[in-house]
Amino acid sequence: MQTLRKILECEVVSRTLHVGKDLFLPPCKWEESIGMDSSGLRFWRVLGRVYAFPITMFTLAIVPVLNYSYSGHGGISWLFAPLAFPSVILVAISKLARGSNENRTWYKKFFLISIPSYILFAYPLSWAATASIQSAFGLEVQPLSFYLIMISPFPWYYFT
Repeated sequence: MQTLRKILECEVVSRTLHVGKDLFLPPCKWEESIGMDSSGLRFWRVLGRVYAFPITMFTLAIVPVLNYSYSGHGGISWLFAPLAFPSVILVAISKLARGSNENRTWYKKFFLISIPSYILFAYPLSWAATASIQSAFGLEVQPLSFYLIMISPFPWYYFT
């Protein structure tokens, strides 16, 4: 009970001090007191926030009920899919352009790991997405085409 109280107090203080400054909360003493690694928590928080849109677009394509947004009859997700990777690039630019040197160094390391990982994992996810779309609608989409749509920093491939 006391640990929960510390967590809630720390969250309230952190949120009130950082409203409008940064989306990511600083490590709190309660994390250390209960044995949590604050840098690990920060990594997962930032990963979830930065890649939320691409993860959503892949989820909409893979899950059978949700992939109706990728139907061949004008599914709305086809308009937003090319913006998945540019959204990551824009967040990377904004996080590297502002903030303290310590934060910039951390974000450089984060993006040096996460962007190549996204590019690597996007192909198997593209394969799963195209298989799901094909099984639901019979729409022939090549995994490489979907992959290029999802990783292109400029959605040039989408319009060719």
